[in-house]
Amino acid sequence: MIVGVVSAVAKSRNAKRLPPGSCVVETPSASVQERAPGTRWSRYGGLIGHWLSDFTVFAFVIVYLLYYVMPTVGLWSFISPYVMDLPSWVNWIGIFGFWFLQAWNAAVMSYNVNFTMCTKPMKAKYVLATGGPYRLVRHPVYLSESLGTIFVLLATGVWLNFIGFVSWFALWSQAKAEEEALVRKFGDVYVNYAARTGRFLPRVRH
Repeated sequence: MIVGVVSAVAKSRNAKRLPPGSCVVETPSASVQERAPGTRWSRYGGLIGHWLSDFTVFAFVIVYLLYYVMPTVGLWSFISPYVMDLPSWVNWIGIFGFWFLQAWNAAVMSYNVNFTMCTKPMKAKYVLATGGPYRLVRHPVYLSESLGTIFVLLATGVWLNFIGFVSWFALWSQAKAEEEALVRKFGDVYVNYAARTGRFLPRVRH
C-alpha cells in the first residue's frame, strides 16, 4: 500500500518534472523490438519468487487477523507444517529487511518514469532512469525481488519460499535481454551508463 501511494505521487510529480538522472532520447531507434524483451521463461520465471513472497506475507496477515477474531479455530495448525522454527532474531532480520525493501521499491518508483512489468513491451517514448537506486545498480527491482525471497523466508520461516530461488536464474537472463534492448534504444548513452554501474550489485570503484 505504501509503495502504491508513493508511486501515485511520483507519477503525478514526474508528469511535470523529470526526476534527477533522467536521460531522454530525442529520436528513439525504430529498430527496437516491439515485443517484451526476454523469453517466456525469463519473464514469468523471474516472477516466481515475487509471487511466492507476496502470497506468504498475505497468508500470514490473514491467519493472524483471523486468529485474533476467532482464537479457538486453530488456523495455525493448517500452515505450521510449512513453517520452519527459526530463532526470533532471525525473524526480526527478515522483518527489517522486508521493510527496507519497501522503502527501496518506493525510491525506484520515484525515479523510474517508465516503470513497466517485464511481461509487457517497452514504451515507445522512453526515459532512462540513472538516478536514485539506478545510480547504484541497473536492475534495482530485480535485486529487490531476489532479496525479498530471502527476507520473507527469514521473517516467516515458510520453507516453500526456497522455490523462489529458482527465479534468480530467470532474472539474470531477463536482465541481459532488457539491457540488449536498451542498448539498441539508447546506444552509447546506455553503454556508458552500464560501464559505471553494476547489474545487481554496486560496482566497486578504485
